[in-house]
Amino acid sequence: MTYQGQASHGKTGLRRCLFGLLTFATLGGVAEVQIVVPPQADRTVRIAAEEFQKYHEAVTGYRPPVTKSPAMGAVCVRIGFPSDDSLFKGETDAYTVTSAGPGLEIAGKNPRSVLYGVYEFFRQRCGCRWFWDGDVVPKAEKIDFSGVDIREKAQFLYRGCQYFAHRGLTRFHAEQWSLEDWKKELDWCVKNRLNVFMMHFGKDDFFQCAYPDIVPYPDPAATEPCDSPSGYDMRTSFWSMQFKHLLRKAVLDYARERGLIHPEKIGPMTHWFFRTPPEFLAAKNPDFMPQIDKRYSQPSGMMWDIRKKKWFDEYWSVTEGAVRAYGEPGMFFNPGFDERTVYSNREENVALKIDIIRRYNEESHRRRPDAPVIMEGWDFFFSWKPEEMQELVKVLDPSYSIVWDFTADVAHNFRAYPWIPDANVFTGWGVTNAFPYTFGITLAHNKGMDIRGQYGVIREREKAIANDPMCKGYIIWPETSHSDIFAWRYFTDNCWRLSPKTTDTLLTDFCRDRYGAQAETFETAWRKVIPMSQLWGWARSCTSMIASTAADETRNNAAYWKSTRTPPELADAPGIFAVLADIDWSGTFVRRDALDIARTALDRIIWFAYEEMFKRYYLCADGKATAAEVKAAADRCAALVRIFADVLALHTDFSLSESLDRLESVEKIRNPNFEHVFFENSACAYCLSHQSEYARGWYLPATIGLTNLLTARAEAGDFSPLPSPIYYRAELRKRAHPIRDFAPNPAQRTPDRFRCLMRMASKTIGE
Repeated sequence: MTYQGQASHGKTGLRRCLFGLLTFATLGGVAEVQIVVPPQADRTVRIAAEEFQKYHEAVTGYRPPVTKSPAMGAVCVRIGFPSDDSLFKGETDAYTVTSAGPGLEIAGKNPRSVLYGVYEFFRQRCGCRWFWDGDVVPKAEKIDFSGVDIREKAQFLYRGCQYFAHRGLTRFHAEQWSLEDWKKELDWCVKNRLNVFMMHFGKDDFFQCAYPDIVPYPDPAATEPCDSPSGYDMRTSFWSMQFKHLLRKAVLDYARERGLIHPEKIGPMTHWFFRTPPEFLAAKNPDFMPQIDKRYSQPSGMMWDIRKKKWFDEYWSVTEGAVRAYGEPGMFFNPGFDERTVYSNREENVALKIDIIRRYNEESHRRRPDAPVIMEGWDFFFSWKPEEMQELVKVLDPSYSIVWDFTADVAHNFRAYPWIPDANVFTGWGVTNAFPYTFGITLAHNKGMDIRGQYGVIREREKAIANDPMCKGYIIWPETSHSDIFAWRYFTDNCWRLSPKTTDTLLTDFCRDRYGAQAETFETAWRKVIPMSQLWGWARSCTSMIASTAADETRNNAAYWKSTRTPPELADAPGIFAVLADIDWSGTFVRRDALDIARTALDRIIWFAYEEMFKRYYLCADGKATAAEVKAAADRCAALVRIFADVLALHTDFSLSESLDRLESVEKIRNPNFEHVFFENSACAYCLSHQSEYARGWYLPATIGLTNLLTARAEAGDFSPLPSPIYYRAELRKRAHPIRDFAPNPAQRTPDRFRCLMRMASKTIGE
């Protein structure tokens, strides 16, 4: 390769030549690898070069220099130079990685795709794998650059994920992440060839940015005015809003440097996690839209009357304030009328929604002609009929409007919301082969913090997008982050291009990549737990059973309990724990995933153990079971919940008190009452899930109290209506430290303790 600039640099060029020969000799006859970037390289291209440098060193131990002018004799890795490859024509993130003499060339349609090319080279040639909680980087003496011919073009224009606004355990709730957490996360996005991510933080300073003379920053040491005294809607800040401003800006700057797109919200964005500040209400006195439902019906939660131009424009002022503060987004996000019903007359209600969505899309296009508008699919799924959706897409401009749907994994018999038609998803909306839309996976609501990917439903609905040019994206849009590690891997295996591999083969590949020598053992455990995990869709958890049996009408419903059946998917449950008991419980991936498998299995088993206990109790009342059988079922139920609590205590992922510690380590929490706010956020019925402190302070004592009651009643032959239960949420709320009082002991997180619990679970379930 010709040394660029040798003639013009004189002695400098000579020194580089000598340095190259010296390096050649120093490396024992192996020419030095140098990374070459264009003189005026884009920042993203320079990051691509730095990442090649980083992973070359991680694989071989040698860190090649980055230069614009390589030394004579160097093996050059040329990154980000222009290419006229025909692959780069069209709306793709195409890239190529090809051998060039002894070296390598990595080119892309845009700077982001150059970065994709770097990561894909290390994945394909070096066996590197990218997980949200760490990389797998095999070691080698050198990297072979010969015979490389990688040419990739995306099937889907957009590959994206969402980070939502609920609070609780740090692993699952992105509002609580530090800048370093976000950097790691955004790197994971790019390594897996995503190009869109969405932060729903709520409690952002958009009003302060848009109206600095009206809306001040709140005092972080004071309890802010709040429209909800409990639940996820209690949005008192943990960090100051000034700090969150700096954090958000740093996150978006880091993402933008890597070519990632973050859509900015437009339209009537008022929601439970983004309420109107009282100072704005007092100063502007907005008119409100009519609203026949009671959700978010306080002034801070009501939508302004966007039928009127003044309030239509005021929402734009909020958006423009965010854009001024955080930069041009490149894409806009229209949430529409999330969960709102304006008029009692359905036709008028739908007509208004159609008109407002159209107007905001058109205004967005007028202001930013190059920025597409994505329209959130939740309201469409939640409250629209297919024929109404078809009327909507008739009036929208497909050149910049995209239906951003993420409900393709909803079960066919979805009944979480009785008014929603079965499988009200994109296939009935008149968009396939007709109007731009995305395919997406919700995976779970906030309480679904375990394994539950619905691969049969997903695979079936993927058939509709396999050859549909109108399907512009493949996205994952859950309310919790990284709950089901294989589901997220399935997503990244399919979001660039639908994988021709079966789900079984993808699982085998996943276990090989993640667990190394223990791949076969873990694959056995995964294959056993997945059928059990799929018993739940988006919204159920064993904690719902424990909490719901607090209601008098539930615990006294004899007919219901006697009709219950244990599903056949639980038949091999003891085998899951027998497999886990024999693993080497060490290493980040193994420790985390073994507990994910264990707690998922326990979650399903506990639900049906509760059902069996009540069933035995009411059969005993009919003379069809004995008191001893009731006691055996009750003892088994209590033992399972105790094991569940002990399993959750084995990892920091499930500790709310340790999540509080991490918040404090990032930035001081100035609100002295925040532990109680945190309790309300995470202990409400919508969010109650696999939290260690609640398992110890709520689920276990509630279960023991109930099992003792049923056993005593059965033994006494007293089957009169059961008394009202202790309301454990209210009892915990009275404590000075409702979370800290039940903090787990990290000293017990040992392999011996793990094995002991797995064996106990296997034995108890099998009884």
